[in-house]
Amino acid sequence: MAASSSIFSSEQARRLPWRAAALFALLLVLLDQGVGRLVERLILTTDSNWGPNQVARLINRREPGIVLGNSRAGAIAPKVLQARTGLAFYNGTAPGQSIHYQIIAFEALLKRNPNLRVVVYELDHLDLTAGNPATVRAVEVASFLYGSSATAREIFHTLDPWNRLRFLSRTYRVNGAIAPILVDHLFPSQRGRLTSDDGFKAHDGSMAGKPCRPGKAENRPLSPFKIALLKRLVTQAKAAKVKLVFVTAPWLIACGVDRRPLFSRFAELAARWGVPYRSFVTAIGDPADFFDANHVNRRAALRYSEMVAATLAETPKPAR
Repeated sequence: MAASSSIFSSEQARRLPWRAAALFALLLVLLDQGVGRLVERLILTTDSNWGPNQVARLINRREPGIVLGNSRAGAIAPKVLQARTGLAFYNGTAPGQSIHYQIIAFEALLKRNPNLRVVVYELDHLDLTAGNPATVRAVEVASFLYGSSATAREIFHTLDPWNRLRFLSRTYRVNGAIAPILVDHLFPSQRGRLTSDDGFKAHDGSMAGKPCRPGKAENRPLSPFKIALLKRLVTQAKAAKVKLVFVTAPWLIACGVDRRPLFSRFAELAARWGVPYRSFVTAIGDPADFFDANHVNRRAALRYSEMVAATLAETPKPAR
């Protein structure tokens, strides 16, 4: 009996560390999934307008009109669009983002906003070409939607195959969401850091008198993946009977890169897809109307907004 008891104790002792390790791993997985789910829910209840809350703030809106785009879209004033169309608008500008982000947000809006009727998409060169590391990193503000969006999973897997492993962790998907949640509850004065209440964001300042020189014309290859996402967005808008209009903001070509050849190629695609597109790249050219080479200032923002509003008025509504 003593020998048998000794053998049993020895075998049990050898198994114990593995059982403890397995139990610890299980607890970590449960904690990861539980905390991740909690943060995913909390981020949708905040309005801090920091980081991932850009997405949450947008997809919680119920206006029938939405503006999508990166920082240049911020100069489109919702009040001007409303005055022309009679529809309330919210500007969902998201600095540094591309179609990688916009289609995730758009699909979430289709699910969550029953009033959605019109989307103005401010198209940028970042929506068309590959090779910009900034757009790869920027879309991570939408990573908390990874579990609920097949398109988000496709995009994150395409941008980095290792995301298939990283995003198994639910807390990894929401690691940027803690800060906006804390800001919302602890520092409410910081809520408007990125945009105003209706999303409009224009800057003061002027390029008048500042030295500058034009860059070379850019006509880089289009990204097949981004073009496929843009076409998918068009198809989804038509299926949902949402009026979709693409526009491109004014650029100060005299002080920057001339990307008109790139946008001309998109114009051909838009015509083929049957969706309106207006390029306003050269519609405003006075340096006094820009606060840098890529963004109109507050003074010119209202003029640009009027141009966008006129485009909306010109284009037919989809049948509902």
